Amino acid sequence: MSTSHETICPSCDGVAQPLGQLGRLAWHRCRDCGQTFHETRCVEQGTTPGTFAQSAILALREQAETLAALSVRHLTPDTRDRLRRNNLSVNAYPLGDGGFVYVGIPKYDIPLETDLARLFDLAEQAGVAWLKFDADAAIIDGVPLHGAAEVWS
Repeated sequence: MSTSHETICPSCDGVAQPLGQLGRLAWHRCRDCGQTFHETRCVEQGTTPGTFAQSAILALREQAETLAALSVRHLTPDTRDRLRRNNLSVNAYPLGDGGFVYVGIPKYDIPLETDLARLFDLAEQAGVAWLKFDADAAIIDGVPLHGAAEVWS
């Protein structure tokens, strides 16, 4: 009979004996069938499944990039169409009602589309890495609008 602190063999459900830990892997050998296997352990002691070590949280936070959502009306009809068809001169990811466009910090490229190039300049000055164009997103004061309200067909 096992206790809650014993590790169970994944092959035969026997009780396993700990062999040691190497990095994040805790190695065990089953007392019944002899199989050697490992479990992944959290780096920090005392963490439970579903929680993460503080170092992992900080490392993920370091990978975060800023995103700003703005109306597709800030794009000309031609640029909107290019976004919808995934045919922009820069990295874009179209969605049903807009899409994501990667700017980078600093901007990684200058779009051939002049309206989008101006928005890249604005995003770079604002420290924004991604632009999300959406039919329902905010209209940004001081940024030109193009076309009517029926912008995404």
